[in-house]
Amino acid sequence: MARTSKHRSKGGRPPKSRIIPIEKIINISDPDILWYYIPGYNGYEISNYGIIRSMKHFMKYPYGMWIRPIKNTRGLYQLSNDHNERVLVPLEELWRLSQEYDHGVTGYPRHTLQTDRSSRNHRCFIPPKPRPAELDEVITPTFTIIDEDRSNAIVPLIGIDGNNTYYGTSKL
Repeated sequence: MARTSKHRSKGGRPPKSRIIPIEKIINISDPDILWYYIPGYNGYEISNYGIIRSMKHFMKYPYGMWIRPIKNTRGLYQLSNDHNERVLVPLEELWRLSQEYDHGVTGYPRHTLQTDRSSRNHRCFIPPKPRPAELDEVITPTFTIIDEDRSNAIVPLIGIDGNNTYYGTSKL
């Protein structure tokens, strides 16, 4: 009886993985590939060839993971920004951000073999979401408490003439 690997699909091929290490698609020793920091998207980098990589799983994928564009979107990428919100961003916008960033992040542009160990957003530095505006005046409803003994309860009937004249009483 032949043993099959638990990592194989029914047809004998390896299963399609959503995560593809960057070394599977490029030569990590190629000196012509440079990676640029993308401000506002911590842990993501863009290469001079238009490849996006994520460094968020550094221990498992030390050279990064390839980020593919969303299917049928003409070059939109889904990335998490510095506020941990998933956003769709076009490739042109990511390239523009990386080239216009003038604060000079240390070590950029860099080669594929140079990586980042602290690419995750630190929760303590994520600004809190704004709270809804508080009301200036708190409105508290008032209620009349009626005893359980309803035999003595009287319900006034108010006139329709607008002068609040009581025309009678009614028992519950």
